[in-house]
Amino acid sequence: MDIFSAMLARLDTEARDRLMRAMRTPAVVSGLEPHEILVYGAGEDGRAAVIARERFGADPEVLAGRTGRAYALDAGHGWYALAESVRGLLAQARREPSTVFLLTPVGLGEHAPGSIAAMFAHAPANIVLPALYADALGRR
Repeated sequence: MDIFSAMLARLDTEARDRLMRAMRTPAVVSGLEPHEILVYGAGEDGRAAVIARERFGADPEVLAGRTGRAYALDAGHGWYALAESVRGLLAQARREPSTVFLLTPVGLGEHAPGSIAAMFAHAPANIVLPALYADALGRR
């Protein structure tokens, strides 16, 4: 167990959630701890998608769901496909409360950051938001 997991295990649920909600996904995720998963926009050619494929074993054919050490959100087939894949991520995160899902900005070529952030307004604390979405939700 790494030091972060050991520290979280000692906190009560409320304190753990406060700590997790204060965290932000780094602008560039270059490595993952054993308990972390990179969440990226599949169908996009952005930095996070490239990193997911090259460093974390994401399969470029997977448009939504777990792939390698990553989780794909379908960001290339419209709003409803993105929303459906976000629902899948929220369910997965609730099933795996000890896993930290590092969300990168997705779908920004087609959608406003505030619209996408709203999908994560009630996300479990183990989904770490990028600053762009946290700011849109008024989380400082």
